Formats: sequence, structure tokens, C-alpha cells
Amino acid sequence: MPYVRANTESRIIEFIEAPVSGFQSVDVRVDIYSYLKSEWHANNTLQKLKFPFRSFGDPTGESQIGPYIFIDNVSGWRMLPYAADHELILRGNLIPESAVQGLTVPLWLSQSNNTVIIKMRESAQALTVTTGGADANGIANAVWNKATSGMNTAGSVGEHITTKTLTKSQYMSLKE
Repeated sequence: MPYVRANTESRIIEFIEAPVSGFQSVDVRVDIYSYLKSEWHANNTLQKLKFPFRSFGDPTGESQIGPYIFIDNVSGWRMLPYAADHELILRGNLIPESAVQGLTVPLWLSQSNNTVIIKMRESAQALTVTTGGADANGIANAVWNKATSGMNTAGSVGEHITTKTLTKSQYMSLKE
């Protein structure tokens, strides 16, 4: 069952699933982005309109870059929680295009007398960097044991070390 539907005239993403026991937990990538993307692809009328979300990273969640879903609130798109007292938990990386404009429609505009607490739960999957398994000692050894031959590009650290520093015998021969 879908959690949301897009009202293209009012540019509102409406939550249509009733909360259970005062809670509603929604996966941003699966229950909002992917569901509405499939609706957009299946509907000829919707295909003529700009999709209200964009993603950065992997929207399938299969790569090392977690999905970041942006809602186009600059063009007026907002979310409208279900009209009931509840806590809405949005799981995933949902980011408004503009921090100045709201992410949701204020409930008083929807003629609702309900209280909705919205909590954002960012994904633990974030941009990760694979270092090949080297630890700090391995990295330090690789730097200190690097041969300076071929590291003589003007302005580089290698050039400075090979041309501007003293050898042990040069240092020992210095006189006061």
C-alpha cells in the first residue's frame, strides 16, 4: 500500500496511510522517492511534468554513496503529513532544495487540528572512502620509505627535500 500520493495541482506530497499506534515510519528512498518515480513513469500525464525529487548518490542504496533525496521545494513542492495526532519518522536522507522554504505544509493551512511531530533519521550509509585496508602505520611507512628519485617537480616537497635540505655530512661539516 502506498504511503504517499502527489497532488500536482497543489504541489503537495500527501501522506495517505494512517499512522499505527501514533507512529508512522517511512523510508524516504523506497516509500516516497521510488514509489513516486514508478508512478511518474507509469502515468502519461505525470511524465509531462518535472519530477519533484532529485537524487544524489545511488537511489537503489547498493553503492558506497548513500542516496540523498532532494525535494524541489523551490518550485513549491511540500509534504503534508496525515491528518492525525502522530509522530512521523522519515528514514533516509531527505533534503529540501532550499533551506529557507519549508519542507512541509503547515498543518493549520490544511485545516487540521492535529499535532504531528516530524523526526528525520539520516541514513548511516554515507560517502565512504576505501583505503585498501592500510592502517596508520602502513600509511606512515609508505610515505617515509618513498624514494625521492623522480620527485623533483619544481615546487614539490620532493624537490625541496632533494635540493634544499642538508645531508648528514653537509650538516656535520658546518662551522659556527
